[in-house]
Amino acid sequence: MSGNPSAPSLRPRTRGRSVRVSPLDVMHAGARVRSVIGPVDPVDPAAAAGRVADLAALGPRTRVGLAPDRTTTRWTFDPGAPGVEFETVPEPATAAELLASLVDSPSGAPIRVVSAGRFLATEHDHGLGEVEFALALHETILGVGAPRPGTRLRPPVAATAFGVFARHPRRAAALLAGRGAPESAGAEPEARGVPAGTGAVGPQVAWSPKPDVFTVVMPADVVTALRARRDRDEPGTSLFAHLTAATYRMLAGTLDVHPTVTIPFDCRRYLRHEANLWGNFVAGLQFEVPRDVSARRLHGLIGGAAASGRPVANVLLGSGKARLALARGGVPPAPCTVPTRPRARLLFSHMGVVPRTDRGDTGLEPADYLAHSDPGGPEGVTVSSTSVAGCLQTTVSFHGNVFSREVMEAAFGRFYANPLGE
Repeated sequence: MSGNPSAPSLRPRTRGRSVRVSPLDVMHAGARVRSVIGPVDPVDPAAAAGRVADLAALGPRTRVGLAPDRTTTRWTFDPGAPGVEFETVPEPATAAELLASLVDSPSGAPIRVVSAGRFLATEHDHGLGEVEFALALHETILGVGAPRPGTRLRPPVAATAFGVFARHPRRAAALLAGRGAPESAGAEPEARGVPAGTGAVGPQVAWSPKPDVFTVVMPADVVTALRARRDRDEPGTSLFAHLTAATYRMLAGTLDVHPTVTIPFDCRRYLRHEANLWGNFVAGLQFEVPRDVSARRLHGLIGGAAASGRPVANVLLGSGKARLALARGGVPPAPCTVPTRPRARLLFSHMGVVPRTDRGDTGLEPADYLAHSDPGGPEGVTVSSTSVAGCLQTTVSFHGNVFSREVMEAAFGRFYANPLGE
């Protein structure tokens, strides 16, 4: 991306201080999260910089001012040098075009803000946070709503686990017995590398990352028809399970896919008290599924995992593994090889409805909201969707030197145009 950098001095430079972050943050550091929203009023870089600086001044719990580091849980926090890049670029024809340009020219700054006419794009290091943080950034930069700063720097992993299992022993017993749990679970595969328990198998060749992305939209009338079909044929199943199962079946007929899907679970749902975390507190659970998986089967797996508290066990285990790895010299490096016959490892994520009604009236009425995360390894394919104005907007992230964009984009295009197969 070629634009006009405009990074005003946000505050007189101060001396940073060391703060302790969660191992979950370290696990995600280095990956990038991007989003594009529009239409919005053009952003004034100076005004946006001032708003972001005010956020940094509130302390490290807002995440702004932290310098992500994959080697330690001690990160530097400096509100006077929050590491935010501001750019102004010409307005693109579509939100998808702007997103693709960000992926093609990633930033190394903790946070990047791009104003592009009626579109606003943000990119941040995944170590700073996920969806909650991205939404807070948008609202802050646009000066709409009143995003509430996080009340904690680190998620209360141990306390949450105690609340989930010690207060409900049957949950712990069910997990130990393997009931209501995914067939496979481990650290979130999006946390830079091959998913836990799925080590390299078969011949390998040298590989280096080459992220690619495309966007596909399911029109509102098609979503409505799909929901009606779901209500008629598979009542009680979520539309997410319906779409995820159908997408997996479609891809299984297009690519060589791994027999697991990964689905992120937001662990904030298990907090006993409101904590409003802006940092990372999501578990990625793997579910073993057949090629012809049904929506009802997937819905049952997801519901069983949530009810059993498996996501909390996942983040507790993942945090412990990351802490142990750091004590032994650092988290594993990103893969540098790929199987000669790659199998797509699919991750499905849905942000819900944007704008988020649970955040109050922000005054935003976007026609576009694209969410994107880097794929979790050479064979990773991340499918991120958002409901906007009744339609479903989806980004598909993968490595272009592993899978064919032409093949995948054509398959998604056909499916999203006619998911009912009529």
